[in-house]
This record gives sequence, C-alpha cells and structure tokens, in this order.
Amino acid sequence: MPVSAACDWPQQLGARLSTELLEAHRGLGSVLRRSPLRHRQDTGRTPASPRRPARRFCVVNTRFPLSSPVMRKRNNSLTPELDGGSLLDRDPDLKQRPGGRAEGPAAGDHRGPAEERTMGKPFRRLGLLGKVKRFMLWLLVVYVSVPFLVKLCPSIQAKLVFLNFVRMPYFIDLKRPLDQGLNHTHNFYLEAEVGLRIGVWHTVPAHMWREAQEKDGDWYDSMLSSTHPVILYLHGNAGTRGGDHRVQLYKVLSSSGYHVVTFDYRGERLRLTSQTVLSLTCLLRLGLLGKVKRFMLWLLVVYVSVPFLVKLCPSIQAKLVFLNFVRMPYFIDLKRPLDQGLNHTHNFYLEAEVGLRIGVWHTVPAHMWREAQEKDGDWYDSMLSSTHPVILYLHGNAGTRGGDHRVQLYKVLSSSGYHVVTFDYRGWGDSDGSPSEGGMTSDALFMYDRLKQRLNKTPLYIWGHSLGTGVATNLVRRLCDRGSPPDALILESPFTNIREEARSHPFSMVYRFLPGFDWFFLDAITANNIRFASDENVNHISCRLLILHAEDDTVVPFHLGQKLYNMAAQSKSLSGHKVRFVSFPSSLSYRHKFIYRSPELPNILSDFLGTVSQ
Repeated sequence: MPVSAACDWPQQLGARLSTELLEAHRGLGSVLRRSPLRHRQDTGRTPASPRRPARRFCVVNTRFPLSSPVMRKRNNSLTPELDGGSLLDRDPDLKQRPGGRAEGPAAGDHRGPAEERTMGKPFRRLGLLGKVKRFMLWLLVVYVSVPFLVKLCPSIQAKLVFLNFVRMPYFIDLKRPLDQGLNHTHNFYLEAEVGLRIGVWHTVPAHMWREAQEKDGDWYDSMLSSTHPVILYLHGNAGTRGGDHRVQLYKVLSSSGYHVVTFDYRGERLRLTSQTVLSLTCLLRLGLLGKVKRFMLWLLVVYVSVPFLVKLCPSIQAKLVFLNFVRMPYFIDLKRPLDQGLNHTHNFYLEAEVGLRIGVWHTVPAHMWREAQEKDGDWYDSMLSSTHPVILYLHGNAGTRGGDHRVQLYKVLSSSGYHVVTFDYRGWGDSDGSPSEGGMTSDALFMYDRLKQRLNKTPLYIWGHSLGTGVATNLVRRLCDRGSPPDALILESPFTNIREEARSHPFSMVYRFLPGFDWFFLDAITANNIRFASDENVNHISCRLLILHAEDDTVVPFHLGQKLYNMAAQSKSLSGHKVRFVSFPSSLSYRHKFIYRSPELPNILSDFLGTVSQ
C-alpha cells in the first residue's frame, strides 16, 4: 500500500462518518420542528467574522444532556469544545422556525450560577427567629386591621357591647330553673311585641318553696298580691337569666323575703329563608358523602386505637380515674377562699410527709363570721375546742377544694353549725406530689390524726363524696383496725368498688359491650393498684353510717349506692350501729353533686348525728 494512501485513510473514514451523521440528523429534522426541543441560533458572530474549518469528527453524546461538562456556553448557544458551531447550527433542516422560541435542554435551558448553586439543596425549615418574625408580622397586621374593620362594620362593636351570643353556663335548659337549684321558680314566656317573645323567671320568697311545688303560672301570679315586695332584676351583658352568679343572687333575695322577677332581653336570632337553606344545602352537598366517609374512617381508627393505647400505657387509665389535672373552676386563687364567698375560712398548708405539702381550708360555723375576720391560724385552731362538731370533708376526683358545688356544701354545713375542714390530696390543686390510692388515704389519715389531737370530746365526722367515698372507707377501716373509729361516716354518691364504677361510668358506654372490655380497661386500673373497695371495707367498719344518693345520678349510678347500703346492712361489724340510706327523687334534679341544694339536708344530718349547738 502506498504511503500517501496509508496516511489518507483516517481522513476518508472521518468524512464518511460525518456524511452518515448528517443524513441521520436530516431524517430527524421534521420531528424536531414539531417538538419543543429546538435549538437557539448562534447570534454571537458577525457576518464578517471568519469561520474556522469544521472538524471531520463530531462526538454525539446520547447519554448526557447537552449542558454536560463536554459542552460550553458561548453567546447563549451551545457549541462543542473548541468548535465554532454544532451540527444543529450548520444544518438548515434543524433550524428553529421563524418567530419560535427556543425551549428545553437543546435550546440552552441553562440556569445561572446562583441558581445552579441552590439546585439540589433540601428545603430548609423556617428557624425560630423566622417564625417569631412571621408571628409578629401577622400580629401587626391584625392589630392595624381591627380598628378599620370595626369602623367599616359597626355591628361588630355592638356585638362586643351586648355579648348576647355568649351563653354561659352552656347546655342549660332555661325552661327548667329547677336544674339550677331554684325549686320555687316558674318559667314562662311573654309577647313583648308582635312576634317577639321573651323568657321570664319568677322566684317566690324561699319560705314558700313547699307550696310552690308543681304550681302553675296562675298561682305564681296570685302570690304577687301578697305583702312581700317584688324586685325586677335586669341582668348585664353576656350569659342568660340562668347565669351562676345571678342564680345565687336570686337565692339570697328570695331568702330575704322578696319576689324576684327576671327575664332575658330580646336577642338576635338567626333567620334562614328558604333560599338561604337551599344555598346551604347545595354547598354542603358537594363532597358531603366523601367527608362523612373520611370522618367515619377516622372515628373508627380512634375507636379501635384507644383500647390498645390504654392497655399499653396503664398510666393513662390512672389519669382518667383521678382527673387531678382537671382544675375547675380555672384561675381561682386557693390562697384566698374569700374570693369564693367564704369570709370565715382560713387557708393554710401542712407537711403530710417530708417534702410533701398539702393545702387545707378550715371553715368555722357561720355565726362566727364576724369574729373570724382577720384572724390567724392559731385562732382557728382554738375554735376547734368549742362544742361545735367537726366534719372532715374528702372530695372526689377532678377539681380542687375550691370547686363550686363543694364551696356551696361548706356553706350549708357551716350554716348548720359545723366546722368544715377540707384539703386537696397530693397531686390536686396546690398540693405537692402525684396521686395514688395509698397516698390519698395517707393524706386523709394525717389530717384526721391532726384534728383528733386538737379536739377534746368534740365529735369528728368523716364525709366523702364520689371518689372520696373510697378514700373515706379506706380511712375508716384503718381507724377501726387500730381501735379508734370516728363518730360517724357519711358517704355522698358512693360506689361499691372502682371496677364496677368504671364499668357503669358514662365514659365507658361506647366500649362497655366491646369484647375484652375488662382486659383492656379494668385490668389497667388494677395494674395501677387502684381498688377503692368500699364493698370490702364496710365489713371492717364499726361506726354510724349515712349514705346519701340521688336517683338521677349518672356519674355514679344509684344502684351502686343502694348495693353498698345492702352490703353494709348485712355487715356484722356494723351490727348495733345506725346505718341509714337517704335517696333523693329524680324530680329534684340533684344528680351527682347537687345534694347540697336539698332544704332537708340540715334536718337529715341533725336527725342522724344529733342536735348541733348553734
């Protein structure tokens, strides 16, 4: 072979490959014209600029995009390294259409250096400072917007003045003033204007309460002609005529011999026309079935998950039994019983164990209220040596010693001539520690021993309510075992044991018929060493026993109190001691915690315990 031919074969091979590649690119020209993958023309050269001769070899990279490191950017066009133009630039069939816009990777869709640095970085969460700035910005926007909003919509300001949409307490039936403890009050309605009806309450003087039972409006109207003066009470904004503080005022005025007539002013009602109802229906119809399905699915997931969660974490069940984290009413200062209307009550703290402090209230008999003003703890302790008997009150779960119904009971007992000493168990209220059945019983025993040391021959009674009845029977059993029983035990709304109470509680209704209910829920209570076995304790108690229970009690069903009484009546340890069961009809609506409203309660106590010195 000649030397010249041997040297020319690489050039011939390169020319042949270039020809084949050009033909392949021309075949794809029509496809590229119809697709968004177009190439941008090289506008960087001037017509006079000389073109360098094209290389005979062209590398076509089909694996990496045209913006790969083998390509460089020159005047917004992509060219091969050290080349004056690409095959797409030189081939007329692959030029972009006139007026078209180059797009995509082949069109040089290349990001700037700043964008390239941020590409691929994960999304960074907003830091704490950023969140604070954003919150302050929104706060500023709201702060600036509110005055303009009120100015543009004066009705908003009217709403804030009247607050007629605030109905507290919630869920009360204004047609039944008996539910608020007003058993001598008549509810009726009057038409102040055409089509405008207002609700009215008429409370007769308290001494007429027996006559007022089941009387109609005509009887109440006839009582207005008596010699007792009438007070027309006009309440303030927010709430209704059934507000708690208003009801308490009606009772005070009624006890002072006044008729009290009060009413709710006209209020704004939501009036829906047929067109509005139709619009709302059409709005709700969209996706309603899907929303219901999703809600039911979530409800099913929660329903199935709760038993397993309680079983895996028995401490949850203990929290639900004690409910010591529920502090109602909120925002009260337990150091100031005067704020709850107890102006003859002393607050103090005792160390039940080393490093364990519990909060205590001591309320003296009501007739001592003048002497009690600005007195210290020593004076209150000295009053325990008087002839007035003392009641150690053990409250139930949830709330504190300053709970509304508990304060009302202190007032009733104080008015009847009793000292009332109550406290918050460890973990409740402002007492230290965490709750347990043994700890609650130890706290009660500590308080009893302290009182006993300060009493001469003054009777000391123990009163337990709800969960406190379990603490009371535990305490009395210990006292009887050591040979120093109390003078009497009073159980208000008691149960037999915590398992039966949990099975009958309204919260367990949705799971009561679930297979394995005992294993999931009741065994979790036992795992926390919580028993409160009053049915066993009554067989070891040897003192007078009084049980009070309302027939309409839904928290601790009436049949549990009756069952405990039947067990106590058959107990050998209680033979020879007075055992009495007092029930309150459902028509009185005393339910679980309103037995203090009974006008007969002082007489029941004096008949059972004996005459109290006044």
